[in-house]
Amino acid sequence: MKEKDARFNNEHQLVLYVEKEDGTYGPIQTGSYMVAHHFDDYLEKQKRLEADCLAKLCDGEISQIGYYMTLTNISEADLGCRVGISARKVRRHKDPKHFAKIGLPLVKRYAEVFGVPVANMFQILTPENPETKIYQQKTQNSLVVITKVRTGQNG
Repeated sequence: MKEKDARFNNEHQLVLYVEKEDGTYGPIQTGSYMVAHHFDDYLEKQKRLEADCLAKLCDGEISQIGYYMTLTNISEADLGCRVGISARKVRRHKDPKHFAKIGLPLVKRYAEVFGVPVANMFQILTPENPETKIYQQKTQNSLVVITKVRTGQNG
């Protein structure tokens, strides 16, 4: 790779060994090619995935377990291991009618694995305005969170 072909300006820096203008080889610090050329495409695909999953959740095709599994890209076996149940039970909990039958302690373990408050297992917060940001603050009570909404003007 030539030195001029390896230069990218972004915050994700890495070191590449390239052929320099004078014919020697050596290291240069540059930005990531993937970020420079493909990151926007990745973000757009991630938004579409989230929208598709939300639609399936709202239509009753998947449960909250299926929703968060898709968004976090975790397998049934891995999730089952982390929650302490079998992959077969996780598969059943992806179905809304079976999710409705599980107890709060199990929902809490699922929420911990997904990294969301327990409240988010029963609600999805989506701002209509892209400038609006939603923040959730933990409290001493693991079943209660404080939700704050900030708009671009004051946040």
